[in-house]
Amino acid sequence: MTYATQADLEAVFGIEDLIELTDQNRPQVAIDAGRVAVALRDASGKINAYLAARYQIPLTPVPEAINRTCVEIAWYYLHASSMGGEVQRRYDRAIKFLEAVASGTATLTDVGAPASGGGGEVLIDAAPAVFDADSLAGF
Repeated sequence: MTYATQADLEAVFGIEDLIELTDQNRPQVAIDAGRVAVALRDASGKINAYLAARYQIPLTPVPEAINRTCVEIAWYYLHASSMGGEVQRRYDRAIKFLEAVASGTATLTDVGAPASGGGGEVLIDAAPAVFDADSLAGF
């Protein structure tokens, strides 16, 4: 499951820019949906890596902040060979947001409660004691 779609990328950055980034043919005429799918899959995987400690993944429904973060990271991945300053800033901002969510300084308001950190009882299974107060009384 990915947190964004090709349509999300098109809505934010435009079809022409996606064609330019993904179509390796000359003239460039179509979006390479395969390259877009790989970028979205990899971006979603990175998001899951950050959020798995605090949330049950995949997040369903997809929070708007996560959708937008996925779009930003996928855009960065699509620019792998032609990275510009604005693309890098968008990626850095997306990663900073994920780090804040992972550390608990930012929360996702439109998902369930964060994954529990435990709180259950501790169970120990051990062999019976060899030495006790009675057996050591003479020493």
